Amino acid sequence: MNALIKVFPDSIFTVDDTDKVSMIERHSATFMTHVLRWGWLVLLPAFIASLHVDVAGLTVTLFCLLGGYPIIVLVIANWIFPDTTYEAHFDAEGLHLAIGHAQDLTAHASIFVPYREITELVTRDHYRDMGRYGTTWVRKYIIKMKVPYGEKPHLLIDTKRSAESVYSVLNRVAKLPAAQHILIPPMSTIGDPPFSPARRRERLEERERRLRGEV
Repeated sequence: MNALIKVFPDSIFTVDDTDKVSMIERHSATFMTHVLRWGWLVLLPAFIASLHVDVAGLTVTLFCLLGGYPIIVLVIANWIFPDTTYEAHFDAEGLHLAIGHAQDLTAHASIFVPYREITELVTRDHYRDMGRYGTTWVRKYIIKMKVPYGEKPHLLIDTKRSAESVYSVLNRVAKLPAAQHILIPPMSTIGDPPFSPARRRERLEERERRLRGEV
């Protein structure tokens, strides 16, 4: 029995060749989602009616509720609805993806892509300079298929795992008999990776030598 090749995703999307993404999961509407979406329609006529009723503090209270309604919705939604979870792994037959939450790992989506449908597995090491906040990074798996899934032609898996972890996944997938036809190019780097501590010290020493006129 072949072991699972885990990917440890932080998010899963569909993506096109211009890097525009679309969500895969579709959250079904519930009574509470309708209440949160349209609750302001109840508050608005109540506020208008309160302008004609002499009740101390009622108008101010309703006005505050209306003005802060978006924030109230966000707070309640974060409290009621569980965080989305993502799961992804390769096995001997193909790629398995699941999007859900802690109580139901496949509540929003359960996807299986057999290797025969995959044409190319592209990986990217993406760095972004956040100024004084430092450099953030994400590693990306782009799964290109014969038949598009969803609104965009490719599947995109983002992970914060190390580049070594990504290389390990690629090497293991490349050895699977059913994946021999899949094109797996070397991982490309986008953006400027942060300097290592040693390289940072070298740059600082070089700058000091320039200031002293030694370079």
